[in-house]
Amino acid sequence: MALEELRRDTIINEKMYSLLLPTPRQAMPLCTKMAVLFGALIPTLIKDVQAGGMQAFGEALRSIDPMAIDSAFMEAVGMSHLCCNNIPISTTIEFDKHFTSYRGEVYQVCAWTLWECVKDFFPQLDGFNPDKLKTMVASLSQKAGQ
Repeated sequence: MALEELRRDTIINEKMYSLLLPTPRQAMPLCTKMAVLFGALIPTLIKDVQAGGMQAFGEALRSIDPMAIDSAFMEAVGMSHLCCNNIPISTTIEFDKHFTSYRGEVYQVCAWTLWECVKDFFPQLDGFNPDKLKTMVASLSQKAGQ
């Protein structure tokens, strides 16, 4: 597989975020973690996606441990070698330095990164929109911090 086939890009607030997909063996533990975190929600998610809504999934997501989601986010950031405008931001120091100035983007970028790392392993969720996950996780994390 060519490098360009393994690279994923997205633009958020005029900044190009890029990652390299982890190898299947690197991604498998993260996929397992996501299956455990979201496993009970998968049937609800599939039904909601097919019905065009996300209400039940959003409510069920509130029962997930916010620290486990944070751990999955940072694992995806590290294993995918996340960059912004071709500048690495995948280590804790680089990540904190970058997002100190762009705090409003952190959940968008992390949810996108996580989704890109695991989505190919869950083809039954093909119609899932990760933007809804970003919104729900941001809401969950804000409530946990209050």
